[in-house]
Amino acid sequence: MKQEIQEKDFLIAKKKKETSPLHTTIEKMKQEIQEKDFLIAKKKKETSPLHTTIEKMKQEIQEKDFLIAKKMKETSELTETLKDNTEEMKNKDAKISADGLELISLKEKLAEKEIANYRIPTLNFLDDAMYTPPVDVIMMSFGKYNKLDEDWYSRAFYTHTNGYKMCLCIRYDDKKKSSNLHAHLMVGDYDDNLQWPFRGTLMTEILHRKTRTFHYLAEIVFDDDKFCGRIWNGVPIEAGMASSIVGEGISFAEAVQEPFTEYLEDNSIVIRVKSVNVESLVRISAVISPPPNDKKMVFEITGFSHHKKSNSECI
Repeated sequence: MKQEIQEKDFLIAKKKKETSPLHTTIEKMKQEIQEKDFLIAKKKKETSPLHTTIEKMKQEIQEKDFLIAKKMKETSELTETLKDNTEEMKNKDAKISADGLELISLKEKLAEKEIANYRIPTLNFLDDAMYTPPVDVIMMSFGKYNKLDEDWYSRAFYTHTNGYKMCLCIRYDDKKKSSNLHAHLMVGDYDDNLQWPFRGTLMTEILHRKTRTFHYLAEIVFDDDKFCGRIWNGVPIEAGMASSIVGEGISFAEAVQEPFTEYLEDNSIVIRVKSVNVESLVRISAVISPPPNDKKMVFEITGFSHHKKSNSECI
């Protein structure tokens, strides 16, 4: 037993001797591990603020991501709202356009209605008002004036507001057995402010009694100084002083190309001065001439040419 114990002690001593370097190595490694743990702890301590900053940055990034997502959602909603509003605006624009067209149509219809309801004044000597074209002129007792060979003068009218004063005259030509329609310049209230000689064109129509419509009659053109000067004295008529006009004119049949009876009713005719286009307001500078010294002087127009239709037409 003792020998066995000795042998075992020997073996143990031998093993200790053999493992001694290992223990030394292990101790050395433990020491190194401790040193590394110390370094790691030191690094952790040094990097701890960085970790805190990193965590804070992560939190800020998360918050910003949340805000970005929220803004993107709001932007998407606003985009959809904008699309809806754009579509609504398009619809409203279309409605406004349609309403505008409807308004224009209503205005046109209203204008047509006003035109349809507008009553063109008929000149008569019982009405003191002064009218501008369009105006209607009724000549009664047409045959009577033809038989008596008398000139018939209409009520006066003005070419436009504060314009030239005029009247119509119907004169019978016994030689040609025809009646002539003349337009006379008259002494007006605004002559001092107007430009002379007068230049303009009267558009006249005549009423067809069967159809109750007005047909074109003639254009009476003032384009010759001999016909267009300012009136100082002339032919006294009920409506004032008018120029004395001489001219042959053309036959009524040539003017209307229909039987005269188509325009007669109860021995009367209706002539319409549809419009007066005044050119002298812009074409010619104002010329104010003094009245003639000879009180007996009569303003008379000669050298009439019916081809030029200068201020006279035959009816």
